[in-house]
Amino acid sequence: PPEDAAPLQRVCPLGSDDDEGLVRWGRRTLLMGVLNVTPDSFSDGGRFDSAAAATAHALELEAAGADIIDVGAVSTRPGAVAVS
Repeated sequence: PPEDAAPLQRVCPLGSDDDEGLVRWGRRTLLMGVLNVTPDSFSDGGRFDSAAAATAHALELEAAGADIIDVGAVSTRPGAVAVS
């Protein structure tokens, strides 16, 4: 990492290198799972647009080894309703 980069970044506690919820960047390659929760998701057809389905899939991603979960919650489809 660049010399001026912060060595630690606080993240959600779904897996951290220590008890404080901090990830020490640069120690190993991190795996990111993608969870799309929009009903018109192009990648999964909206399979995870309920809270129960999204939570279950996030836990599946964690069990499969995801260190980070990127939650896609805003549709970028042309004409999609804006999030308010």
